[in-house]
Amino acid sequence: MKKYLSLFLLLFSMPLFSHEAQSLPYGPFLSGITHPVLGLDHLLAMVSVGMVSAQIGGRAIWSVPLTFVTVMFFGGLVGLNMGGLTGYEIGIALSVLFLGSSLAADKTLDSRFAMLAVAIFAIFHGFCSRGGDTNNC
Repeated sequence: MKKYLSLFLLLFSMPLFSHEAQSLPYGPFLSGITHPVLGLDHLLAMVSVGMVSAQIGGRAIWSVPLTFVTVMFFGGLVGLNMGGLTGYEIGIALSVLFLGSSLAADKTLDSRFAMLAVAIFAIFHGFCSRGGDTNNC
């Protein structure tokens, strides 16, 4: 019975909206603000950043998440003012995959490497949440 559960869920699941902007009555501004929390990919990345920084310990507990949030803000500004970044969905997916893999491996990363990695990933997350344009990410 258990081996057919996955097949059943795959065949009879309802289509999911990848973003809450399509299902909630928010305007573009509120949709852009709530997207990082209600968008599952962004929420997983933020929680993973916190868990990785706690796993490292020390100053990384505040420096790694602060790096993520700060660079994500600047990534949003880049998206508002310049645009043109393609493949940001792949960057977001890779961020969740990398952060989840580092948690699953239960290895402590170097804090400088973690800060660099989350800074790169934060550019994609910030670009995606630019100005409420969450239809494409």
